[in-house]
Amino acid sequence: MRKRTIFAGVGALLLLVAVVAVPILLAPGTPAVAMPAAEPMVADEQAAIVAAMRPSRATDRPVIAIIAWNQATELSDFFSAYGVLKRADVADVTVVAERAEPVQLYPGPKITPEATIADFVAERAGLGSAATLSRAFRKHLGTTPDGYRERFRIDGGSR
Repeated sequence: MRKRTIFAGVGALLLLVAVVAVPILLAPGTPAVAMPAAEPMVADEQAAIVAAMRPSRATDRPVIAIIAWNQATELSDFFSAYGVLKRADVADVTVVAERAEPVQLYPGPKITPEATIADFVAERAGLGSAATLSRAFRKHLGTTPDGYRERFRIDGGSR
């Protein structure tokens, strides 16, 4: 019985040392070099940026698009953003997805997005349709929106 108590005490001591020592040992060494302060923005440039962010028509409210991934969107991530923004009523909140198919929320139900990303961007840019957006993409970037998105996919392009 005495051996068991000694081993338990030694084990607790090692655990305590590990809990205290590991964060200290893994802490970064010398602090990173501070970046120099950014140059102040010229008043004209600042005014142009603010003007570019204003809604295009006087009656427009800001639009916030919650982008959902069709295969798997985390329920809590989706509804925390959507619910807070929708209830705040400071902007028009819309749900868009990669494809015009139901979005699987995990864990939970499926929801239907209001538009695809291409349709949303085309409508907000004043192009009218995803087909017009696709033609503009091909003309200026040499690829379609799908091709552009596939080129920068994080998950290796699997759908």
